Amino acid sequence: MTQAVTDKIDRAVQQLEKRVKALESPRVPSVLSVNAGTITLLNDWAQTDSTSLPVMVVRYADGRVDFEGSLNSGSASVDTAFTLPEGWRPSYNFVVPVYANADRTVQTNWIEVRSSGNVELVRTGTPSRIDIETVRYTIGLPLV
Repeated sequence: MTQAVTDKIDRAVQQLEKRVKALESPRVPSVLSVNAGTITLLNDWAQTDSTSLPVMVVRYADGRVDFEGSLNSGSASVDTAFTLPEGWRPSYNFVVPVYANADRTVQTNWIEVRSSGNVELVRTGTPSRIDIETVRYTIGLPLV
C-alpha cells in the first residue's frame, strides 16, 4: 500500500470516529422561553401567572417540538400569541385542541401552529387560561 492510500484510510477512519462520537454523546434539547427572552408574547398575550410553568417551546435533537406552559389572552383582540423562529416551524399548518380556563375544561378553543411560525388561538369567548402543553409536532430535519 502506498503512503497516499494509507493517509486516505486514516482520514476516513478519523471522520467515522467523529461521527460515532457525535451519535453517542447526549443531545441536550434547545429551549425557547419567555423568561429567557427568546419568545416574545405579542398582542397583549401574557403568561398566566408566576405559579404556572413558564411559556416554553422545547426542540429535541430528533426534530420533535413540545410546547409547555399556559397563556392568558387578557384583552388581546388579535389571536397571534407569538411567532416561532426559522428552524422551529412546522412544514404545514395544523390545529390542536387545548384546555382552557382554570378548571381545564376543553371549550371550543384550538391552537393553530402555522408554517409561517405564527402561533394563534382559534377561540370562542375569552378564556381565562389556555394550557398549551398539548401542542407537539416534528419538524423535517433533526438537529445535528
